[in-house]
Amino acid sequence: MSVDNALDNIVDEKKYRRRDLRNSLASRIGVEDRLSNRPRDPPKKRLRFVNVPLDVSDFTLEDMVKEFANPIYCNFYDYKDSRSAVFEFEDPSVMERVVEKFNGTTLNDGTITVEIFEQERRPDRRRHNQRESRRGMARGNRGSHYKRQNRPPTEEQLNAELESYMKNS
Repeated sequence: MSVDNALDNIVDEKKYRRRDLRNSLASRIGVEDRLSNRPRDPPKKRLRFVNVPLDVSDFTLEDMVKEFANPIYCNFYDYKDSRSAVFEFEDPSVMERVVEKFNGTTLNDGTITVEIFEQERRPDRRRHNQRESRRGMARGNRGSHYKRQNRPPTEEQLNAELESYMKNS
């Protein structure tokens, strides 16, 4: 029996709405969900520099890391009291060497922490966004999510405004 037939039977028997079944209720009532069959990508291993003083530049951290290899991903985060940086490398063994060298290092009067962490991959949101955009077009909301650009007034409009102001004063 296919998943769709099983869901139809459950909907008829227990008065569930089909949308409820699509929104992960299927797994709770014993019906296998189509999306759960997809293989998940393994989590990404990345390198994180934490407690970096605010006066340390991005370039300083990049140069420290580039001693070992060029990162394929880097991002910097500024907080109230410190900064952090995240790097990803093609070769995971590079990360271990960077941790060994820089973990606990004093940098501009602050001790930085370097650690390896695994970041779960986000689910693919493209299908959801395509569905939403189709709904918007069907309702006649085509392009409604774009802001109109406020154009500066023309010379004629400014002159007319000045004239009316001068007449009323």
